[in-house]
Amino acid sequence: MLRRIVPALVIACLGAPAFAADALITRLDTIPIHFKAKDLSRVAEAQLWVTTDDGATWGKQLSEKVTPGTGGPTFRFQAQRDGRYGFATRAVYKDGSSDAEPQAGQPPKANHVVLIDRSDPVIEAFSVTPDATDPLRVSVTWRVSDANPADKGVQFMMAPHDSESWIPFGGKQAPNGEWAVAFPRESHRLRMDVRDRAGNRSVSEVWAAPAPAASTAAATPA
Repeated sequence: MLRRIVPALVIACLGAPAFAADALITRLDTIPIHFKAKDLSRVAEAQLWVTTDDGATWGKQLSEKVTPGTGGPTFRFQAQRDGRYGFATRAVYKDGSSDAEPQAGQPPKANHVVLIDRSDPVIEAFSVTPDATDPLRVSVTWRVSDANPADKGVQFMMAPHDSESWIPFGGKQAPNGEWAVAFPRESHRLRMDVRDRAGNRSVSEVWAAPAPAASTAAATPA
């Protein structure tokens, strides 16, 4: 009796991966999943099974005939909404046998889970307050909410009043905080760029430093 092949899958998300617990996080809604087996010549059909409730229920989503010499099919799973998706593959063999279907209550294996997040971070607060006694210092406060916030996903950006060449100002910050810092108030603007672990991005409104007060010279009698 031939020994059963153990099929495997490889999730091939593009871009730099980010992780939360046991899930790969991405903002892509199409997930390439490659079916692999040691002896594809014995496999007639490859199936992709998906769970959206951590294995409480499973459903067959896609199937493809296996063509010899191709290295195995690549499924392209299209997510209809944001959420957590677990994947499993199943082989149907040329001799008529097949692997067991994923069972209700069977959680997905480690590294077979993808969390799809296409929602931009929400900037709930961003304020800049000049110091009343020191015109070169400001106090910046901010608050960001997101389902998958990056630990250091806030970057302040600075640009002159007459330019759109924004450059980083200071190091990356946590989603919520307060920062007292020296700032060239007379000629610059400040904004906040936020990215979450999936790569979604939000940009705050721009704060412009007040223009310096015009100097007045005493009038000279004629």
